[in-house]
Amino acid sequence: MKTLHPSVLTVAVVSVIAVAFASFLEIGAAVCASATIFAGYGLFWTVILLPFLLRRPSVVKSGFYALLILSLVILYFIPWNSRKPFLRDLEKVRIGMTMPEVETIMDGYMKGISVSAFNHVQGDVFGICIGIFNWAYAVRGFQLGVLNHVKSNPKGLRWLPIFNTSFGS
Repeated sequence: MKTLHPSVLTVAVVSVIAVAFASFLEIGAAVCASATIFAGYGLFWTVILLPFLLRRPSVVKSGFYALLILSLVILYFIPWNSRKPFLRDLEKVRIGMTMPEVETIMDGYMKGISVSAFNHVQGDVFGICIGIFNWAYAVRGFQLGVLNHVKSNPKGLRWLPIFNTSFGS
């Protein structure tokens, strides 16, 4: 059996630490980093790993590095929580934009109060929904109605009568 050079273990351990830290920030702490920050983070770890990758190059080391980069790309593109799409849209808003331009970008998010027999918000609710049936992906406020659904809530708290709000994310 062929033994691996210690630099292979170093690349593996550093890659796991880098992905674990990025996963904690992205999923656990719900920090939504921009593409520039993710690229800088990947570049930082590339600079750290470069001496190990160039010393006695091997397919195994290259594989660990490729998994690191692939994991960072996956973490960036998958919306792990309801805040991530909102913060991405909010990043698109710039100084000098007209109100209709801002409303076009932020259109998927209900803000204020909505009174209707059926409130179906395909984004996040920032305010109050009052109706017979209320449905939203996430709520930063609350819903009042006969039946209320918040998709981002933990199972058992998604469908509630009378009142619902965000209980998990």
